[in-house]
Amino acid sequence: MANFYENEAECEKCIKLWNSSAGKKKKLYLEELCRFKCKAADAFWRDRITDERYLPYIMMCRSEEFSDYCSGRLSDYLDRLIDGMEYRDAANEAFFVLHACFFKESDKMMSVYAKAARNYKKIIKAGVSWSSDIIMQSSQPPFLYQRYLAEREQNCENTFFTFLTDIIILTMANAVETDGEYETVTDKVKELYEMYPDVFAEAGFFAYFIKDTAAAYDKFSYLLEDPATYPRVFWVMDGLSYENGKYIQGSPTYFGGADNERRHFSIVMPEIDIRWYKFFAEKALDDTERFTVTDPFFFGVYLRSFSVQMIEMLNPDNEAAMEQSRKYFRRSAVIGGNPADFAGLLQCGCISDRQELTELCLDIAKRICRGKQRYCYHILFHFYKEFSREDKLAAAGAAAEYLRENEHSERLEPYRSVFFEQYEAFVNEEESFFESE
Repeated sequence: MANFYENEAECEKCIKLWNSSAGKKKKLYLEELCRFKCKAADAFWRDRITDERYLPYIMMCRSEEFSDYCSGRLSDYLDRLIDGMEYRDAANEAFFVLHACFFKESDKMMSVYAKAARNYKKIIKAGVSWSSDIIMQSSQPPFLYQRYLAEREQNCENTFFTFLTDIIILTMANAVETDGEYETVTDKVKELYEMYPDVFAEAGFFAYFIKDTAAAYDKFSYLLEDPATYPRVFWVMDGLSYENGKYIQGSPTYFGGADNERRHFSIVMPEIDIRWYKFFAEKALDDTERFTVTDPFFFGVYLRSFSVQMIEMLNPDNEAAMEQSRKYFRRSAVIGGNPADFAGLLQCGCISDRQELTELCLDIAKRICRGKQRYCYHILFHFYKEFSREDKLAAAGAAAEYLRENEHSERLEPYRSVFFEQYEAFVNEEESFFESE
């Protein structure tokens, strides 16, 4: 069976339905026409290219002809940018031209993306980005300026290459959702990655990961060797979750259509290779522990993101994955004690009674006494609201007793004083951190 969206007759049928419809249905048929890649679709958009009413749809159409046209516009922009453009003009034109590249898959477009990669340093030096008030209303069509305002409200501050990365990922996600097994753009992006791995690592990872997570691990595990390169993988994995018996990979969020609706794609994934779970349970936490003393920023940001990701990936239908998840949360709760860690312990069945809660608090107390890092004291305030006051008192009391006997460092004295002050208030049924949400 051929690709539905390359079928001329189906496209003609959609055009007829659009002609005979009105209101919301007319908009829906326009969006459906955006999905077609055939001569009839090319002709439809060609006839409307100068009518600004259709610009929101032309910007998201998959027409090969218009993709080639946009590639020419982008190529011309790159030439002028490299030669030297006024900063505000460069940012405003980039905002317009890159939005026109959404869902464009032609070979010519891929060639221009490669051209951008070849000139990566020059483009970075130009400093093209849009944040604050850099985008001018007078430089954009009304719907696109409204989109800029919507993106700014969502703190979507982009540079040329971060936005280009999202465009390429969204283009793949759209093709996978639209064409299924007939999509070809992921192979094109893999070729881009092979030519320019430093520029297209995130997009290349997405292309592999959504098809074969084991192959993606083999190909991209080099990005997991150094915490400095973790974000290139998490750019994609941040959208991964396990829902209703299936792994789902989400795309970046974008604003689309004439009304700038907030949207994203959800791709049903194959089984996740167990090595991804092992990475979080082992190496990610090893790296975090090495950084906790000297780099508290790394500690807080990374560990919190790891834990939230593991919550999303929890798969009760896969015992091997659950064992790695339990291993992760038992350790991360002691290291960082984020709310996600406690939620993970509960969902994994690792902490269900007073004894297990007490053991957790003692492990945290022992870590404090080993001088691992001063932020551990605050973890002891984060008891689960699901536990009774008696259970909390028993667990906190065991930790307090251990700390009184074993922790006397001058460096931790301010944290120790706060802990015991709050513990005494808790014991005396006064307001304390132990009872706060």
